[in-house]
Amino acid sequence: MKRIIIVLVFSGFLINCSEDEYGPVSCSLPEGLDMFDELWMTFDQEYAAFEILNQDWDEIRDIYRPQVTRASSSVVLFEVFKSMLFALEDAHADLQTNSSLGNIQYYYEVANAAPNNYIGWNDLKLNYLENTTEVNSKLAYGSIKGTSIGYLRVETFSGKASDFNLVDRLLSEFENLEGIVVDIRNNDGGEEVNGYEIAGRLTNTEVKYRYGRLKDGCEPNQLTDFIELRYPPVGAERFLGDVVLLTNKKTFSAGEDFTLMMTALPNVTHIGDNTWGGFATGPDRKTLSNGWTYRVSRAVSYNLDKEPFIGGIVPDEKIMISQDEEDNNIDRILERAIEILH
Repeated sequence: MKRIIIVLVFSGFLINCSEDEYGPVSCSLPEGLDMFDELWMTFDQEYAAFEILNQDWDEIRDIYRPQVTRASSSVVLFEVFKSMLFALEDAHADLQTNSSLGNIQYYYEVANAAPNNYIGWNDLKLNYLENTTEVNSKLAYGSIKGTSIGYLRVETFSGKASDFNLVDRLLSEFENLEGIVVDIRNNDGGEEVNGYEIAGRLTNTEVKYRYGRLKDGCEPNQLTDFIELRYPPVGAERFLGDVVLLTNKKTFSAGEDFTLMMTALPNVTHIGDNTWGGFATGPDRKTLSNGWTYRVSRAVSYNLDKEPFIGGIVPDEKIMISQDEEDNNIDRILERAIEILH
């Protein structure tokens, strides 16, 4: 059997999550609401994860409603909205003002403060890789110096399937290598289905990889039953040998969907740090009456044990890169992946 080692790295910081409509919900708001009640009531009717978060949204309203009136300035309203949305600890629940006030993005403020556990693409190229090729804005690949290990980097899952099905070419070129390291550290998300273009080339059979529940009514905590999500084998090339998946705390959204796709395969070992923990998903973008836009998570993602991955998807082997190692461009996580495959 051919064995290949490929490293897939998702390293971007824009939150490019899919914003498809989730569920059959079509809730309406009373006319004449001010912006506070517009936002609060929309979340009350359409947000999917209150029960899992053990978050009392009525209590949140009681705290913040007295702090604003119709005469409140945009600055005051912005700060109140930030406190409300941050209480959810949901990186999909952002707000964009398109003004000097800026945006409310929990991911930026929290994920950027998390340990990197990743030395960066340029330093990886310099210290670990050779024969690198940047295929497009999504994919780059090469080989690891002094080994028969290939390295594939995926910048983001945003884009279309044709951006990712170039993996066929890479698998063909890497046919004499030992195994695959899939590195999705710093993955910021994108389109979940684009992950099929990679994971689907590592199996000969359809794979069940996660469950989802969708908001199914305008009452709080009204969700559908569990829905199975599967992906099929795809592409002309196929690899069924050993794979190591690398993640860090900045692996988020579609990167976590992809993590679940990969860890559902029997030949995958997952190492590194926990992923972000973006189980509240299916963000739908809304517009307030003043033109500000925000997103409401209308679905919940679960692992194969039907558990929401609060705190992130836990790897088989947790490995951290110390500050001293990072300063000296030592990627201990990648080095451990190479050891496992050897």
